[in-house]
Amino acid sequence: MSNSMFKVFVYGTLKRGQPNNKMMEGIFDGEVTYMGRGLTGKAYPLVISAAKWNLPCMLSVEGTGKKIHGEVFEVDQEMLGFLDLFEGHPDFYKRSQIIVQLTEDHDGRKLDPPGIHTCWCYFFLHYDRSYLTLPFLDNYNSWGPHGQMYDEE
Repeated sequence: MSNSMFKVFVYGTLKRGQPNNKMMEGIFDGEVTYMGRGLTGKAYPLVISAAKWNLPCMLSVEGTGKKIHGEVFEVDQEMLGFLDLFEGHPDFYKRSQIIVQLTEDHDGRKLDPPGIHTCWCYFFLHYDRSYLTLPFLDNYNSWGPHGQMYDEE
C-alpha cells in the first residue's frame, strides 16, 4: 500500500454538516483527515443542477462565477479511489486540480496568510449552456435559502 496522500477540495454535499459528509468521516476504508476551510484561488460557476436531485455542480469555466468556499481534506489513494467512484469520475464529474487558499485550519483558526494548496476537485461534466444562467453560489448549503434541498434518494 502506498503512503501517498492527496488533498481534495469539496464544495457541496461532502462538506461537514451536509448530507454526504458521512463519506468523509472514515467509515470507509482509507485514510481521511480534515485540514480546514478553503476558498478557490479563481472564480468558477457553482450552481444547483436543473435536473433531479438538486446536485451542487461546480463547472470548469475558470474566471466565471465566484470564488467558492469549501473544505480541504487529505486522503490516501484508497479513499481517492472511493471518491472517484462516488462522484462518477471520469464520466459524471471529472477530477481536476485547482489552487485553493486554506483560510482556516482544522480547529477553525483563521490562517493569515492563507496556505496555498493544489487540490483535486470534482467538476460537473454534462451540462448545457443554460447552467450558466442559473444563480451562482459562493458557498453551498443543502438547506440554504435557495430552497433546492439535495435529494438523497
